[in-house]
Amino acid sequence: MTEGHHDIIQISLDESNPNIVAIKFDPQVQSDMVLDLVHCYRQVFAEEPWHEWKKCPKCGKKWGIDQINELAEMKFMHCGVLVEDYWPIAGVVEDVNHEIGADASAWLLKDGDQVIGFIWGYMMPLRNLQTKIRMMIHEEVQENHGSHYLVAYLDDMGLSAEYRGRHYAGRLYDLWLNDMKKFGAKLIVTRTQGDPEPTVLYHWFLHKLHYRLLKRYPDSSNVIMTKEI
Repeated sequence: MTEGHHDIIQISLDESNPNIVAIKFDPQVQSDMVLDLVHCYRQVFAEEPWHEWKKCPKCGKKWGIDQINELAEMKFMHCGVLVEDYWPIAGVVEDVNHEIGADASAWLLKDGDQVIGFIWGYMMPLRNLQTKIRMMIHEEVQENHGSHYLVAYLDDMGLSAEYRGRHYAGRLYDLWLNDMKKFGAKLIVTRTQGDPEPTVLYHWFLHKLHYRLLKRYPDSSNVIMTKEI
């Protein structure tokens, strides 16, 4: 582990490849990395199972990067208008700068100069989290985990497809989890896509990390998952 200017922390995650490093990330300090993170974020969610590359601004239909030929045949038009980016660059930049603050932990995974993965989350009161996720979960938390005023919310996590299966995601998660423990977290809450097309993260949370499926959204495929630590 090395510490440099502004206490930037860098940790090697692969003894066989010194180019693979995790960097503790603060967008206010490492503003030069924000666009690299945004590029990775947009790439990860453009792929399956999310298919969040383009969308119709009228009806909300979405397409993944693997459906580019279908869009090309349609001349990138739907409902009589041009499709648009599902995750506009400016919007993701704004979210990153807003969400990753003093009460957050964020890590980037890099291969040389390229950002290939990310994770961030933060501590917040459960009542505030319910507003953020647009789901009332107080009763379910109380029933399954007891009383919790503050919880750790795992907001976003992703890894470029070609780097999966090498345990990088688990190591990145452990770095974030250790930060949350230092903040005093006892319960983690996260949201991901469940049925009908569960994400890689859903299966990973459920079967590898032993998260609990706490509650399903009635009007979407998203689910809320929790884990005591």
